Amino acid sequence: MKFELGRIQLLLDSLGNPQNSFSSLHIAGTNGKGSTAFMIQNALGKAGYRVGLYTSPHLVSLLERYRLNGQKISLQEFSVLTNKLRKTLRSITGTDRKLTQFEFLTAIAFLYFAQKKVDVAVIETGLGGRWDATNILSRVNLAIITNIGFDHTQWLGKKLTDIAFEKAGIIKFGIPVVTGAEEPALKVIRRLALQNRAALHVVPPPKKKEFNLKLKGQHQQHNAKIAEKSLEILSHNFPKLKTRSFVRAIESAWNPGRFESHWMRHEARRLRVILDGAHNPPAIKTLLNTLKEERIKTFHLLFGVLKDKDYKTMIALLSPYVERAVVVPVPSDRGAHPSIVASCIEWKGKAEASLNFSKGWARVLSLSEKDPILVTGSITLLGEVFKTLRLKT
Repeated sequence: MKFELGRIQLLLDSLGNPQNSFSSLHIAGTNGKGSTAFMIQNALGKAGYRVGLYTSPHLVSLLERYRLNGQKISLQEFSVLTNKLRKTLRSITGTDRKLTQFEFLTAIAFLYFAQKKVDVAVIETGLGGRWDATNILSRVNLAIITNIGFDHTQWLGKKLTDIAFEKAGIIKFGIPVVTGAEEPALKVIRRLALQNRAALHVVPPPKKKEFNLKLKGQHQQHNAKIAEKSLEILSHNFPKLKTRSFVRAIESAWNPGRFESHWMRHEARRLRVILDGAHNPPAIKTLLNTLKEERIKTFHLLFGVLKDKDYKTMIALLSPYVERAVVVPVPSDRGAHPSIVASCIEWKGKAEASLNFSKGWARVLSLSEKDPILVTGSITLLGEVFKTLRLKT
């Protein structure tokens, strides 16, 4: 993968640079980007603004990535925009294969929000920040860096400071920055903010519950504090934002697949299924903390993961609490083979492989009598369960 902004800039130039027609908030970070984005867009929307939201990845459908005041783009609108972009690309290069998928999807977001004349768009980075396709944005009101942890190290670097440098690439000259990052990553963010004369607002993790959130977990309290500080700063440019109202909007925000709990019938039993999109070691640690808060000590596990993730560390973290794990394939060309993952010594003999999702799902249901079933490891895997249970995204 070659990181550059030239490909998407060429396309956007041909489209009249739609990204320049709306104000935006730009969000980077290792984890928590999506939940923070949903909180902020909910507050802006409830204040009366026309708000676009672009997030990734999706659970079931690409349409989830594009929202206008909370509503997903229609299939017809998405198809029209896709055809327009393909036609434009062919006129420029003779082919549409030179653009990465994420660059193509990002261009759709910019074109969609421009056509819908949004007051502001909340834009989440895909990978890193400095060379992320979303970093072509020009009218940024605020940069947010939720936190810095180890993920995508093959592209972003092996040290937290290296990863922080890439994420902090979204910092723009004179534009305020909000972050929940801690040292040593915070030192890098401070330096880049100072170089860009950007006011930096550091939001430490709250030590107690401060919000009555719909989203579970103490980590969501930190995301909510980041969203609250961001909205306070934005209120200077968006005067309809009022503190009491936007706190209520933060509390009522929902991000699908983030510690989502459902009860289901299987044969004569009533089973609890917990769905969480944790896909890297920091997110798994957070998930385990939330399980502890919910007083869940052990669980059966349905697990699937991408091969470029540090899945051995993820397994080592999960294994002490696992009764039995069933490893299934993730529907992606980056998916790790279930047999390889299930054979990891970190499971301590608790895992088995299923080469078929449906059979693996049936197997984990048959194993669980009392303990809940946890599904985690990949957003894409979660999407398979969402489709199976017909859950709303």
